[in-house]
Amino acid sequence: MEPAPVPGGTPGEAPVGDTTRVSTGWSGLDACRRTLLDAEGRIAAVCTSPRGTRLQLIDPGSLHPDAVRDLPDPGRCGRGVLALRDDGVLVAGSARRLLLLRPSGDGLTTVDAVDLELAADDCLRDVATSGARVWFVSADGVVGALDAGRVRTRALGEPVVTGLAVDATDLVVATTRAVHRLGPDLRPRWRAPYDVGSRTKVGQPGPGTGTRPVVLPGGLVAVTDNADPREQLVVLDRSGEELCRTELFDDGSATGVDLVAVGSSVVVLDTAGWSRWRTALGRAPSGAVARVLVEPGPDGVRCRVAWTASASPAPVVPVVAARTGLVYVVTKRRSWWGVQAWYLTALDVRSGRPAFAVRLGLGEALRPVADRLLLADGDLHLAVRLGQVQVGDRPPGRAR
Repeated sequence: MEPAPVPGGTPGEAPVGDTTRVSTGWSGLDACRRTLLDAEGRIAAVCTSPRGTRLQLIDPGSLHPDAVRDLPDPGRCGRGVLALRDDGVLVAGSARRLLLLRPSGDGLTTVDAVDLELAADDCLRDVATSGARVWFVSADGVVGALDAGRVRTRALGEPVVTGLAVDATDLVVATTRAVHRLGPDLRPRWRAPYDVGSRTKVGQPGPGTGTRPVVLPGGLVAVTDNADPREQLVVLDRSGEELCRTELFDDGSATGVDLVAVGSSVVVLDTAGWSRWRTALGRAPSGAVARVLVEPGPDGVRCRVAWTASASPAPVVPVVAARTGLVYVVTKRRSWWGVQAWYLTALDVRSGRPAFAVRLGLGEALRPVADRLLLADGDLHLAVRLGQVQVGDRPPGRAR
């Protein structure tokens, strides 16, 4: 029996576990860490290798690039940035410049290049779009807006290690100390400190929260803190007042990937202890996946953990498919034989019960490196250490 649809997920067909097939496409030493789907349904990926940094537009059928463009070194921000507009792809042209690129033949042409007026030792952390406006944030906590070629910036005075979120008009960003909401003119609406804890846990990208904030219906903002002994999900209203909070997972829990909004709820991963070396030789940390409901309660809005499922999720943003009602998570299983085994695990988003799991592959070549799973034309896509993996229920295409 197919799972029931759920409102608020990613639209389109998605695997349900029937005659599921796994295809791979190899790309040598290019590790594609930032990935999105462009307007043509291709995988736009910022990839790094000993040769440098490149932007690739990858065909989801063949799993090979249609267009490639060399990029400058993204600086200390490392993974580079990536965002999409109707007229092209936005990437970091250097640590402090933004390029708008458009496909042209088997390459990408520069349509526009903008100096973001950041300090020489700063770098671009994240970029997002809202209509014609481009928002950005730097590692040193400088937020900015780009409108019709004009750059405006404001310094928050606090470092940023995650990213930013936008709604119809506002920018929301979590620094290592607080959540900030700013209007379209970059004037601060509010600043809400959160519990930053006493240490940076293994599995987090840096101090404080390990997630970018997520905007829920009604302009509510959800973010994980770094409280001891276990982290909490905190929900703020449009004025920055705390509506509710709830503890997540077990002591020592930490989240190092973005939250996923599903209507007025969020899906959260516990990635505490996740690192390349701690997952070598068949090892896997004791992680989990949870769904938290944000709902009316007897005294106002309350946060309630609907379910928690034991797993060892990789630090890859999951996908929740609206049509199947499943949340797809990349996981690793512990092996006493030292085998590196990677899986796609599907859970019912309403109950947390396992629906199916399929092995993506074995070994370091299949280690996930992408920041997120992608759902394109009914298939799930994941960038791994030496290429791309595709999972779907349909007959195999051209991928090999």
